[in-house]
Amino acid sequence: MPHIQIFPAQTAYPSREAFAEALGQLRASGEYRLVGGNPIPELPAGSIVLFRYADEVVGEAIVREYRRMWGFLPYEKYLFLNLLTESGGGLEHKNSTVLMASRWTTRTRRTYNNWLNLASHEFFHAWNVERIRPAELEPFDFTKANPTPSLWLAEGFTQYYGPLLIRRAGQSTTDEFLTSLSGTLNGVVTGPGRLYGSPQEMSLRAPFVDAAAALAPTNPNIFTSYYPYGAIIGLALDLQLRGREKPLSLDDFMKRMWKTHGAPEKPYKPADIQAALAQTTGDAKRQSVGQRRSVDTGEGHTGVREAENGGDDKRHDF
Repeated sequence: MPHIQIFPAQTAYPSREAFAEALGQLRASGEYRLVGGNPIPELPAGSIVLFRYADEVVGEAIVREYRRMWGFLPYEKYLFLNLLTESGGGLEHKNSTVLMASRWTTRTRRTYNNWLNLASHEFFHAWNVERIRPAELEPFDFTKANPTPSLWLAEGFTQYYGPLLIRRAGQSTTDEFLTSLSGTLNGVVTGPGRLYGSPQEMSLRAPFVDAAAALAPTNPNIFTSYYPYGAIIGLALDLQLRGREKPLSLDDFMKRMWKTHGAPEKPYKPADIQAALAQTTGDAKRQSVGQRRSVDTGEGHTGVREAENGGDDKRHDF
């Protein structure tokens, strides 16, 4: 397996001398080694702690699960850059990601799980977004907004898979996974924002809501984020595909997207999503996803038009 490296938040930090020495080793050899030391509270926020991710049980298990799902890793070397800050969030790149986490992240199971979900989310972007890309994001133009109607898939499906692959890797419990997922589902289903736009329409509002000025400061209830919106679409589509007479899963759809758009580096448009779903199921009549306005608890399912499910109650093993 290609060498994986991560920079985690720790409660014990290296000395400045040890940190400088480690950076020198990094430049000289390209290898990342564990840097230990006594706690030093004066280490400034934004510092980086180094250790070899592939040598750690948790990290290796998760990366192994990613490779099992996709069948490959799309890079020779991947870097997780974890910045010790008192804020949160992450930003993906093609062969690395920058994560931000508090120095106290590892103190409780809940905060550690949140950090692990962030790392997994950004890692999934190595496939989905960095290589399976919405066409509207290219060519890059950082002087203006580049809206795309497909963030519900680019970010939403990524949000679904992040904790799912942690669960599959055995690094979270079923209860932890379902508690998180049920909170996401509850927020989308009970929130009023879904009544004001489809997942595609919500995606197009990104320039006004994602690290930007509020869309409507006096009425925040008209927006449902494409992150949870898309995650629940992913869940609904996954369950529908698994419930077919010949079971499939969302993995099959994502692999189809990789084959048609990721591997050849061909950005996709909304119609290509529908085509990939039709190719996955072999049924062109059931190919619409991400276009419905609301999430229903009855016949309609989170922007996914009814797919064949056999009508029976099946156990879905995630």
